[in-house]
Amino acid sequence: MPVTAPSLAPTLPEWPSLSDTEAVFDTKADAVGAAMPGTVAAINALASNLYGNAQYVESAANAGLASSNFKGNWASLTGALNVPASAYHNGMYWQLLANLANVTTDQPGVTANWVLLPGPADACNFLDNGGLLIQQVTGTTLTSSSNHSNADRFYVAAGGGTSISGTNGIGVATGFATGRGVGAVAATFTTGTMLIKQRTESARTAALNNKTITISCKVWHDFGSTRNVTLQLYKCNAIDNWSAMTSISTSSAVACASGAYTTVKHTIPLGAADATNGFELVLQDTASATVTSKSFLVSEWKMEVGSVATPFQLKSYDEALRRCQRYYEILGGDQGGSIQMGGHAPVNPTPFYATIPFTVQKWKSNATVTVSGTWFTASCTQPVLINLAGTKELTLYCQSTTTGGVNTSNSGGASSVIVNARL
Repeated sequence: MPVTAPSLAPTLPEWPSLSDTEAVFDTKADAVGAAMPGTVAAINALASNLYGNAQYVESAANAGLASSNFKGNWASLTGALNVPASAYHNGMYWQLLANLANVTTDQPGVTANWVLLPGPADACNFLDNGGLLIQQVTGTTLTSSSNHSNADRFYVAAGGGTSISGTNGIGVATGFATGRGVGAVAATFTTGTMLIKQRTESARTAALNNKTITISCKVWHDFGSTRNVTLQLYKCNAIDNWSAMTSISTSSAVACASGAYTTVKHTIPLGAADATNGFELVLQDTASATVTSKSFLVSEWKMEVGSVATPFQLKSYDEALRRCQRYYEILGGDQGGSIQMGGHAPVNPTPFYATIPFTVQKWKSNATVTVSGTWFTASCTQPVLINLAGTKELTLYCQSTTTGGVNTSNSGGASSVIVNARL
């Protein structure tokens, strides 16, 4: 919290004097006595305010000291690390609270040895791609099942709907901060219920245990009638396992008029273990609809600490992309020859290998890797994945088809390596 100005205690009525007559003395004494409870309460509130300000100043001083000893990305740190220190991890800055013998085994957001540093509103948004800037894949078809959108990090469905057509993806709506929203675009369906959601891994949510959080977003649609929507927050029953979840809280329904931009928000006090295993956040219509060539879009997604929904602040494109690439990344693709391997084959067949680092460390080690498209080959086979080396890199393999010079490379366009670690 910021430092706040105190409210001064009220002025007491005139104090009685020994020189007053008995009647005047009694009147003054009664007035002072009647005012005393309010004055005592005001003095206690003033003391509490001063104590709160002192705690904030102390916290800010400690955070400043830690920030001045910034050590870089946590994933690149090794060995012992002592306080004061801070590090960057999962899109947030963390302050170290205790000396560590081995920093690599003590992950920010997972252990109690790190605390989230205060920062600008965009840095403290626990949701990704809230302004819908990142779209690494082309539009996908809207269905009744909850499928990945072409807006990174989001799922969209017209639940229970039939005769469905339209796009599950990003649509244009000028009233949003970025002019973009995720949802159903130019959709047609019968008795479908709109649903949009995002999952957040435990490494990011664990810092929210015992905290009050506020979730907010903005809705626009042209369905022709008011839609009543809710925000629902679920927790995983096991760490980073979304196959079984328990509801934490559901907001009251918010009426969203057709053609209007409506802010939806919900404040939730979390328990001691609510955030330990990861979240699923769902915005859902409370009733089905039947529409023809209509859109339902949501943008300005935000999850933050505190009981107030602060104004949406946009991350830079680079930062938003980096956070999304933790879960999905396309290597190569745009320019031919950006990934190459080969050499000289003294005998046939001779194997060749290329280890490719990820742009961003993935959140899990068992990502799905697809070598897509037709690659340029010279005297060798098409490359295939031979090893997914943890969360930081992969290894491709090809084999010569004759002796002599061998080369293979991606040839642009759809020729790429796709790393899918979506939640």
